[in-house]
Parts: sequence; structure tokens; C-alpha cells
Amino acid sequence: DLVPAFGAALIAAVLMVSDAFRNDAAATLARSAWFAGPWQTGPSVWGPLREATLGIVRADYRHVYVPVLWTMHYELIGSMLLFALFLVMPPRWLRFIGYAIAAILLWQSYLFGFVAGVVICEVWLARGDRNTALRRWIFIPLGLYGLLLGSCPSPTANGFYRAALPGVWHDDSTQAHSVGAALLLAAVVALPPAHRALSVRPLRLLGRVSFSLYLLHFMVLGSVGAQTF
Repeated sequence: DLVPAFGAALIAAVLMVSDAFRNDAAATLARSAWFAGPWQTGPSVWGPLREATLGIVRADYRHVYVPVLWTMHYELIGSMLLFALFLVMPPRWLRFIGYAIAAILLWQSYLFGFVAGVVICEVWLARGDRNTALRRWIFIPLGLYGLLLGSCPSPTANGFYRAALPGVWHDDSTQAHSVGAALLLAAVVALPPAHRALSVRPLRLLGRVSFSLYLLHFMVLGSVGAQTF
């Protein structure tokens, strides 16, 4: 992942030198202080390489070139966490104890998503065809609820989304996105029609290039998208 991250940072540096970003003007029109933040400093020679390496390791790193790289820190730590669980607790029943402990400890963090994802994977691999059609279709309202929570505005949830969340959290937006993503993933995994819909060739191609699209999409918004706006 370091290579595409470095490539994206280089592209961002070229756009910065070319004065292609118009996010500050668009942010003024949209009254969005958040959108005005990126790409305000000039690029440096070692900046792209530093952002693709140190920017992934450190949680407090301020990304100048590719703002969406902030998620890579959590992906790195979350992957190492799961590898450690698999390494020290190979029996399945013992792994689920580890998942439960990790879920409790990471409930207020984006790392909770890694625990939820691996639990969904383990249950799906173990269930076979024992689930009845009725049990599967129960996941339709759960998936819709996940979509609702996933649409929660960031960084501050409004009263509607706070009321939709079960329990009280210190960060409503983070929890809405984490719980919503887990429920949506569980629904997609449990429903065969969702499998078939997402397995067509164009969507499989989209899946293969999704990481590159993720790295580049915000730059498109900040340049062509902001200029169009």
C-alpha cells in the first residue's frame, strides 16, 4: 500500500505546483471550513515520501498531500491486531474470546471495525447453508439501519442520528459509522441476492481498483469538482 500512497502524494504535489486546487474558493461558497483546510502549504522534495511512510505510522501526522491517508494508520494497526490474535489464539473458540475482549477495549475506536469484520467472516465461513431464508431476510432491516447510521454527518452528529444510535458514546459520528458499516457488511454477507448483485464483472473491476480510487477521489473533488462548483 505504500507504493500507491506515494504515487498519490506525487500526483497531489504536481497539482499543488500547478495551482489546480480550488477547494478554498469552493469552501467559502459552501461555508465549509473543513474543505478549505487541505493543500494550503507548498510541496517539498521529501514531502510525498514522508507522507506515504511516516504519515501512515503516526496517528497524529498532518497529511498535506493526500488527506484521506489518515485511515491508513488504523488499517495498519488493525491488521497487526488481527494477525496477533490469529498467532497467539489459533483455536476458534479461543479466538472468539479474544474478539470479545478486543471489541470491549476498542468500542470507542475505528479499530472496532476490524474486530466486527473478522467476526462476520468467521461466522460466515462456519455457517455453511444452515441459515434459513427467513433468517437471511432478517438482515434487510439491519442493512437499511446500517445505511442510515453510515450517512451520519461528520464530524458532529445531529439530534436525529444521536437518537438513532443505541446507547451513549463520546463520539457519536465515529460510532454511527462503525456500527453502520458492520451492520451493512453483515447484511451483504448474509443475503445471496446481494452477493450476486455485487459479483458482476463491472463491480469486481471496481473492487480491484477501489484503493486507487480512494486515494485519488478527494483530489478530484478539490480540483475539478471544486472548480466546477
